[in-house]
Amino acid sequence: AEAAARLDHPGIIAIHEIGSWQGYEYFSMTLVDGPTLQQRVDANEFDDAESARIVRDIARAVAYAHRAGIVHRDLKPENILLSHDHHPLVTDFGLAKWHREGSMITRTGQVLGTPHYMSPEQACGRGDGDAATDVYSLGAILYALLTGRPPHLGPSAAEVLRSVLQDEPETPRQIRREIAADLENICLQAMRYDPQERYATADALADDLNRYLAGESTAAAASGLIDRVAREIRRDQHQSIFGAWGMTLYALGGIIFGTHLVIFFLDYLQMPRWSAYWTPRFVMLATIAALIYWARGGSLSPRTVAERPVWSIWMGYLAALAVVNLLLVIGGIDRAALFPLAAAMSGFGFIAMSGHVWGGSAILGLAFLVVAVVSAFWMTAGSLLFGTMWLVSLITLGHHYRMRDKTGSS
Repeated sequence: AEAAARLDHPGIIAIHEIGSWQGYEYFSMTLVDGPTLQQRVDANEFDDAESARIVRDIARAVAYAHRAGIVHRDLKPENILLSHDHHPLVTDFGLAKWHREGSMITRTGQVLGTPHYMSPEQACGRGDGDAATDVYSLGAILYALLTGRPPHLGPSAAEVLRSVLQDEPETPRQIRREIAADLENICLQAMRYDPQERYATADALADDLNRYLAGESTAAAASGLIDRVAREIRRDQHQSIFGAWGMTLYALGGIIFGTHLVIFFLDYLQMPRWSAYWTPRFVMLATIAALIYWARGGSLSPRTVAERPVWSIWMGYLAALAVVNLLLVIGGIDRAALFPLAAAMSGFGFIAMSGHVWGGSAILGLAFLVVAVVSAFWMTAGSLLFGTMWLVSLITLGHHYRMRDKTGSS
């Protein structure tokens, strides 16, 4: 509050005095006899140009605070008052802070119950909040003014937080078709999941809204198919859970590649099947299980909600692969078809995993499908192609998480 008291802007409610009386901290602010912006949201009386003007003015006030080194961290319609001439006034600057343990607390120390306007980085407790956090909340306020509801809903605070972290909100035009496409693009760019993809500053957001109001071309790019696919590939909603797996994934890739390199040479030397195929694969599976057991501190089973889908995908993969091997033993399939089938199942596993962890896993899955087709035509090199693809995939995945882990810890 002391830092906020130094702010002097027509869009920010001034703090006039801060003190203590009989052990109680207090501050006095300008009295504004007007409704909050939430009442406008609840009224569902849509005026898109007026909504753009209101958020533009809020963004100017927030940008002024950012230049003074103050981040609001709790922007929402309830914290915006409207004066008698409908000018927005931002209140509660510096009153809501991100607690070190990761829960949003108010000045009374109570956990907020409905974090509908939080940015994803706030929702998962990464950092103390910066300008990009406020830009996201400004976009969420614009979303609410355009649609009559916040971008993320849920029956409980926990469900809202889950939605913020994992779900893409419906686009405003899916809710109200009459919203201008340019205004929707501005709203969605402010609310991009990755802070680096949002407007660089609150002023940049205000400038784009000004261009929209003036009938000029806006800087916000439309979310076309290519853009959406690119964002899905970059998206990683559980990076904090898997961030420490980088070196383990490297090791797993080396084990799988080394095993299939041995299989390739033993097969080339026409060694018996039990020594050329079964022995190396049993040793590989035992080594992988031991490495995962060690890396996870003495456990093979999933411990978190994030790990369970990954565990089930690859347990399903191993079960299906076991059936394929059984068919190989009883003569149900030709031995030459083993690695094309295994590559195809691996591709399915990576594509399935991309919907839950890193989206780039889908590209690795598609590469496995290509390897499956190539292996069908070059069966003598099937084991080598399969092992190489696993090595490339796990090195790529490991590198991704090592880089994310370093970024998150810096």
